[in-house]
Amino acid sequence: MYIMIVKFGSRERKIRAANLLLYYTLASSALFLIVIGAIYSHCQSTSFDIISGVNGISTMSEEAQFFIWIVFFIAFATKMPIAPVHA
Repeated sequence: MYIMIVKFGSRERKIRAANLLLYYTLASSALFLIVIGAIYSHCQSTSFDIISGVNGISTMSEEAQFFIWIVFFIAFATKMPIAPVHA
């Protein structure tokens, strides 16, 4: 997408638009990586069957689960163009 915006963009601000897309994608990917790492450190796996099982994410505190949900929501909101966080 970065290359397509830079090459085929129509305005003089196309470099800035491409850079913003890169930064937003990088930030949301970093959030995904951090949260998946937190889930892995708690459950010792990234398998959905293990995470949703008896000793999975349900053994975390509700505050931790809520924090993980909020970070996933923010990461998905920046990946998809949802109204308050779209560029």
